[in-house]
Amino acid sequence: MRYSRREAQHAGSWYQSDTERLSQALEQWLRRVPSQLTPLRPADDAILFRNLWGKRDHFLDDSNVEASLSSEQNPQQVQTQTQVQGRGTLEILVVPHAGYAYSGETAAFAYAQVDPARFDRVVIIGPSHHVYMQKCGLSGAERLATPLGDLLVDTALVQSWSQLYPELFEILSKSTDEDEHSIEMQLPFLAKVFQGRLQQVRFVPIMCGALSPSKEKACGRFCAEQVLQPRTLLVVSTDFCHWGQRFGYTPGCKDKLAQERQRLGVGLSDYIRALDSMGMYLISLKDAEGFRAYLQKTGNTICGRHPLAVMLWAVHFAEPSAWRLVFLRYAQSSACVDAHDSSVSYVAGAGYRVYEEPRETKSLR
Repeated sequence: MRYSRREAQHAGSWYQSDTERLSQALEQWLRRVPSQLTPLRPADDAILFRNLWGKRDHFLDDSNVEASLSSEQNPQQVQTQTQVQGRGTLEILVVPHAGYAYSGETAAFAYAQVDPARFDRVVIIGPSHHVYMQKCGLSGAERLATPLGDLLVDTALVQSWSQLYPELFEILSKSTDEDEHSIEMQLPFLAKVFQGRLQQVRFVPIMCGALSPSKEKACGRFCAEQVLQPRTLLVVSTDFCHWGQRFGYTPGCKDKLAQERQRLGVGLSDYIRALDSMGMYLISLKDAEGFRAYLQKTGNTICGRHPLAVMLWAVHFAEPSAWRLVFLRYAQSSACVDAHDSSVSYVAGAGYRVYEEPRETKSLR
């Protein structure tokens, strides 16, 4: 199962294969990210989502989210929950994995926050789009190829995890590893961000299967103990809503939700944003159970739902009060108007381990 190199199979199609052009594109996106960012306020659109669904149909009526959403309308509390500057150190990224022409600009908002000198290891966890698994797959490669240079895999750690935790991990075949794009799409950005330190940093790709709720929780506990460590960056690869007939997912169009959003004068693309914002809001609350209930009720086609659940359980076991999860950018591939349209949503997010005594800083970077 071991192989020396995972080839960049999606170079030349999902992103540029030419080294200079790819480097220039990544550099331009990263430079466009403002040096000071105000995190998104997903609660604003989450309130719209709640209004569209109605209280009787709301999947979290029995939780504290209703009261929490109401409290978000208080400006002082909003500022407290969303302000992250000087609140801690970056340890988690949430990044899209579509073709760079669609998601590259959004992904840059996450990667622009990374100080490469702070990390010696990067763990990337992404969903499996082509192979059904009930646990997670580890790359058997020693190196991960990109047009900007190879990334070195922490092979000793991969071997240790696969031997000590066989109920959670298996080693992937070379073809299965290379077919999956959710992890590969992160590699050129990582090569760019860590340029100059590629020989010092080790990378661990994890392909997350269709985990049961109990397996998500078990993987989260493992990540809390083994991944959320000093000088380790966790990258969670996911796109958000895949809306349209070609995805088999068209809520808010020709149904009761459509009638309600039309009554409220809400456009289809705004409904999709509200749907995604409720998911983002639950993630920002670090609510693993609420996020699962949301997915079950809405069926939102978030392809990285299992990696996100693992992340949320990891934060739970690593003491949720010590973490702040925020979102920095949201985008859609196109603005849907009717059933003939389709879109995929992209988000950039970050997780900070917070301090009791906030440090002064002028930038999120």
